[in-house]
Amino acid sequence: MAKEKYILTPKAPEVPQINSLWCSLGNTEKVSVRDLWHQKDLGEYKGGFWTQVPYHGVTFVKITLVE
Repeated sequence: MAKEKYILTPKAPEVPQINSLWCSLGNTEKVSVRDLWHQKDLGEYKGGFWTQVPYHGVTFVKITLVE
């Protein structure tokens, strides 16, 4: 998995939490996640990343494989 950028946005007002599972992105390794909008590192994750996003909100993250 190369450096990738993803936009996470909810599909319905009842679902404020977004789950991104690395296996669905083709990766099962540890990755680092950076919030590009707020310019903050969110940490390293293995298996998936979860965040709260308000309806009509967006989370813009960069996912990088930790080697």
